[in-house]
Amino acid sequence: LPEMRWHVTARDCKGQRYWRYPLDESHIAAGNYSDMMDLIEQFPTMLEQAKREALEEYTARVGFFSIDLPNTILEGIGFEYAFDENGGRWQGLCVDGLGETAVDLGVLVAADTWYDLDLEVNADGDSVEFFIDGVSKGTVAANIPSGSTFNLFYNFMIMKLAGTTSRSFAIDHYYIYQEVSR
Repeated sequence: LPEMRWHVTARDCKGQRYWRYPLDESHIAAGNYSDMMDLIEQFPTMLEQAKREALEEYTARVGFFSIDLPNTILEGIGFEYAFDENGGRWQGLCVDGLGETAVDLGVLVAADTWYDLDLEVNADGDSVEFFIDGVSKGTVAANIPSGSTFNLFYNFMIMKLAGTTSRSFAIDHYYIYQEVSR
């Protein structure tokens, strides 16, 4: 079979690109099952610290989100890299209508590196565990969107905030699944 990869690119200042896939019954943690996501992602053109200081600024997110473009998360659960937050390390992020909780996942984002990003929302919908390369890196137990009124989409997003150099990331594969509690 031919190799398939998805790319998301922000080409210039104030640009944003995202790819989203609407999910059936796309709410998170409706009860009696766990929602899980797995994807392998690479930042082939990731900025080094010197370039970040030279006004090449962007934020990248992957996960389940409801967004108001250009850069506002209304509700969501996922991974985030932001040029000006957390020292260039991955964060786990949960946002509901009441607030936002982020956890430092302790992994510095590096150029030309593939990351296997997984998250799991437990069946009770009261915690989200974040994994990088198969290792648990953090858990969030606050600001987790739940219930059937949330319209979350699976999103790959990169938002370019300043600078003129194109920035992109590649997605090798992703899958989403639910595990029924018995």
